[in-house]
Amino acid sequence: MQNDIEPQQDLLDEIQSKQQRAINLSDEKVQLAVQTYDLVDKCIRKLDADLKLFDAQLSAEEREKFNNRKDDFRLQTLNAPQSDMPVDPDEPIYCTCRRVSFGDMVQCDAPHCHYEWFHFECVGLSQAPKGKWYCPQCRGKSSTNMAH
Repeated sequence: MQNDIEPQQDLLDEIQSKQQRAINLSDEKVQLAVQTYDLVDKCIRKLDADLKLFDAQLSAEEREKFNNRKDDFRLQTLNAPQSDMPVDPDEPIYCTCRRVSFGDMVQCDAPHCHYEWFHFECVGLSQAPKGKWYCPQCRGKSSTNMAH
């Protein structure tokens, strides 16, 4: 009977060893995913900061010249369907609906707009507006020098 137990114990030890190796590899995989996420998040935050700095440095003339180009860069199209995936708490929130960026979006031209970007369907748009565009909140704050 002792001879039957020893091979089974060796087999059990081997299984436990392989299980521990699988757990270690799984933990390593999770750590790599977390590090990758943090690195991407850091890069996105840097790009956002650089973009804000660049935008602040544009003079009114340059901004007007840029806005009058044939290609409207204020329009952001991210044809990514909204999924059932959980929303990352660090993902920026846009629009009055307080959702993340997806689909067709338009930027408010007011310098201190609370939301800055809006989903087309939330502001009743079906295509990109021509010229300057102000969200309903900014239009309500001041009607001077703001085109609808």
